[in-house]
Amino acid sequence: MNNQVEATIGLLREFYGAKNDAELARRLGTGQSTISGWRARGHVPLKIANRLSKGEGSEDFQEPSQWTEIQSRAHVIALARYVILMGPQIEPSDIDNAMSLFLDMRSFWRIMFHAVEDIRSKVRVLRVEPETAQALVLQDDLRNPSATFARIKASLIKDIRDNTWLADWK
Repeated sequence: MNNQVEATIGLLREFYGAKNDAELARRLGTGQSTISGWRARGHVPLKIANRLSKGEGSEDFQEPSQWTEIQSRAHVIALARYVILMGPQIEPSDIDNAMSLFLDMRSFWRIMFHAVEDIRSKVRVLRVEPETAQALVLQDDLRNPSATFARIKASLIKDIRDNTWLADWK
């Protein structure tokens, strides 16, 4: 069994909020046998794997109207975290730099993935509703933006190191 394939399928399941391969296949608009085929071949197609980073293949990414409640709530957290992460890199007078930073959204989608994980963790550990979990995560993030910046930056660096398909990121 290929650990990278299992890890990528696991990440896809987490991102899409799928409990098993059949549910993931439905959310991806494919058959369960396709996912079994990835395991047999030892790799997930790059077009599918890139959905996690909102890179190439993003044109068929899941529409927000199809998101789970946790994904919708995580989106708010991800936006706040993305602004915290990118804010220091932007000079108010340098619109071109700001535009280039905000046009490359791959890091945003990784931040979104982690926000989904954070909400699910709070729901599971604290046994609270997603709305409460969202409020708790946002409160932690906004209470100490510099710690949030360091944590998000470290998680993105780890993502790049641990996922070869993210190697072209800066």
